[in-house]
Amino acid sequence: MKLERCVEGTYLYADAGISEIRNFLLEAANCRIAAVSVTPFYAKLSRLLLQESPVLTYACIDFPLGQTTPSSKAFAAREAYRIGAEGVEVMANIPMIKEHDYDYLRREFSLIRKTLGPSAEIRAVIETSLLSPEEIALSAVAVQEGGASGIVTGTAYGKKGVKEPEVRLLRKVLGPGFFVKASGGIRDLSQAKILLSAGASAVSTSRPGLLFEL
Repeated sequence: MKLERCVEGTYLYADAGISEIRNFLLEAANCRIAAVSVTPFYAKLSRLLLQESPVLTYACIDFPLGQTTPSSKAFAAREAYRIGAEGVEVMANIPMIKEHDYDYLRREFSLIRKTLGPSAEIRAVIETSLLSPEEIALSAVAVQEGGASGIVTGTAYGKKGVKEPEVRLLRKVLGPGFFVKASGGIRDLSQAKILLSAGASAVSTSRPGLLFEL
C-alpha cells in the first residue's frame, strides 16, 4: 500500500477559519491521503471540496473532552452523517475510563452504533497519554465490543504525543484487522513510519504535506 493511503489529516483548532480549512483540505487532496477529520461544522465544506479526490471526510464528535451524554453524542454523530460526513470519530468519556467503568464505554458506543446502523464508520477516540497500559487495553476492548470500527490514540490535546508502545499494545489487544490510528505529535516521516511499523493502520497530522515534503 502506498504511504499516502496510511496518512490522514486532522484540523481541529478552535480559531480555524474557512480559509485555513480550505488550505488544509486542498493540501490533503494534493497529497491524496486517506481521510481528513474536521469539526462537524466543516464536514459539509470538506465533503464538497474533496468530492473529486479519494480523501474521505470524518467528523469529530464531542472533542476534546468527551463528557456529554451518550445520547448527545449519538445525535451529533447522526447529524454529522446527515450533512456529509463519511465517518465519525467520537471522543470517549475519559473520566469513566479512569474510574474503570468500562461497561459505560460499551453502552455508549453501542448506542452510537445502534443510532447510525451496522455499516457506519465509527472510531472511538481515547487519550492514551492520560491512561495506564491497563486502562488503554481495557478501554480499547470495551469500545470494540460496543461496536466501534476503529480507535484513535488521542486528540493532540493530551499531555504528550502518541508513543510506539501504546500502538503496539492496541494492536495486540484489538487484533490484526481492527483499525488503529496513531494521532498526536506526529511531525515527520520517520516518526510516522515507526508508528506504522508498530501496528498503526494510519497516522494523523495537521500538516500532511510536511510528511511528503510538499
